[in-house]
Amino acid sequence: MADVRNLSAQELERQNQLLKERDQIEQRIEERNKRIAVAGQEEIKRLKKRNEEDKTHAKNLNEELKTLKEVEDKAKDYTDLWEEAAEKQEDFWKTSNDFASAFAKMTPEVKKYLTDSNTGGNQFAAITARILSLKKQEINAEGDELEAIQERRKALEGIRSTQIDAAEALATEKENVFGITDSQRRRQEFQASILGMNEEDRKLSEQIFE
Repeated sequence: MADVRNLSAQELERQNQLLKERDQIEQRIEERNKRIAVAGQEEIKRLKKRNEEDKTHAKNLNEELKTLKEVEDKAKDYTDLWEEAAEKQEDFWKTSNDFASAFAKMTPEVKKYLTDSNTGGNQFAAITARILSLKKQEINAEGDELEAIQERRKALEGIRSTQIDAAEALATEKENVFGITDSQRRRQEFQASILGMNEEDRKLSEQIFE
């Protein structure tokens, strides 16, 4: 990518000049064609010769314009590539933060089921790490490779969601067995939801809950 660059000021000026010259050529040819329609034979020959000369000149202009356009297109493609990568990078961090935020808001019992090695905690952590790893790989991937990575990630996300649902179901079942009331459960969920808040926001939230 070392040869990728934007047009210089001189090249931009030259590009505008070439476009202006090409427009002038087209106008001249159009005017001559009108004159050819009513001109005599000798005049027609002369006008047609001038047209051919201008067409040759226009062809050379178009070749130079094409070269400049290729430089522009390559720079645009490179810029688009980096903008897309930046968006993917931002999406990766958002996913990572969302995972962490969602986990922080889970009740202690749900967290226990998800982190206890006896109940699949190792698999949950491994799947979460793999999802984030695949998400990061998407940043520089494209085409079929990107599609394949996305399919793998989505499949793992489905499994991860299933694990969370199962942990929540087990936690609810345990609460019912031990007679935990809905109000107690809501209190636990509330306490989990305010973790990480600053003291001012936490106190305000606690007042609202009370």
